Amino acid sequence: MINHIEPYYGIKEQKAMNKYLKSGGFMTEHGVTEEFEKMLAKFLGVPYVSCVPNGTSAIYLSLLASGIGKGDRVLIPDLTMIATANAVRMIGAEPVLVDIDSFNFCLDLGMAMVQPDDTVKAMIYVDLNGRSGDMKAVKRFCKLYHLTLIEDACQALGSKHKEKYLGTFGRFGCFSLGFHKIITTGQGGFIVTHTKKDYEAIERLKDFGRVKGGSDIHDYLGFNFKFTDLQAVIGIEQLKTIEWRMEKKRQLYKWYFDEEAEEGYVPWFIEYIGFDRDEVYEKLMSKKIGCRKMYPPIHSQKIYENGNFPNAENISEMVLWVPSSLSLTKKQVDMIRREYEIK
Repeated sequence: MINHIEPYYGIKEQKAMNKYLKSGGFMTEHGVTEEFEKMLAKFLGVPYVSCVPNGTSAIYLSLLASGIGKGDRVLIPDLTMIATANAVRMIGAEPVLVDIDSFNFCLDLGMAMVQPDDTVKAMIYVDLNGRSGDMKAVKRFCKLYHLTLIEDACQALGSKHKEKYLGTFGRFGCFSLGFHKIITTGQGGFIVTHTKKDYEAIERLKDFGRVKGGSDIHDYLGFNFKFTDLQAVIGIEQLKTIEWRMEKKRQLYKWYFDEEAEEGYVPWFIEYIGFDRDEVYEKLMSKKIGCRKMYPPIHSQKIYENGNFPNAENISEMVLWVPSSLSLTKKQVDMIRREYEIK
């Protein structure tokens, strides 16, 4: 069996965890988490990073810190992992679905032009599978319509748009550290912020609304959305190898397609795109080659049924995510290619 995706870790993570446990650390969020956050901030070239339990909570907290709530509406692409829409609903706001650009699979600004009104307060721009459109145009659009830009970069750590990392363009950038991401802490995520005010708002919200750490004075409503030093121990070792991980993802792309990935693009999953997607899926799975179909459009889900989004529908039915683990060898990729005759 070749799994669709596997986490990649080794002896260094094991040694680091053993060392930490022997040190008598309290395991909860503390100094090691702070070290990890500083390393992430340095890598991305941003002033502030706050670690949280997962990518969904990162989006949820970013919306709350933006002042989004009941009666507000938020633009999101119709083709995304359902957590994007769920986070909006969870705070009492309403997701406004927008069709995607069939070239980059991200929210189509042209389709969104008719959407904004006084109730539309934010846009969540999803960097689907490490891609984006013109981020300068995205920022210009949000400025024109007075929208808070929240970037869902949960699938895009390491990818760039014009030499700048995705996830760093909005007021908030949301990332995931789930087991299938380029670096992983099992579960986990983090939020990028650019101002001390926004950073402190996130820190309060994720820690019961405390005025300051270690106190029991709560001037704000907050949650227990903290990270752990146990996760940070793993994350630090993973982050030390991120340049290799990024290069290996690009190498996988080259092995599959005999060409270099677009400059700055670090694919999360390698994609097969074709009208015979379902046939290829069945063939690969019958050979014990793990793969996964692209998400169904949000509007097709029972809890969100609404509207007509042809680009999202077409792309969703054509994309298959094929084996994309960092541990894959060229021999394995060549065998997978032969099975579905990729050119």
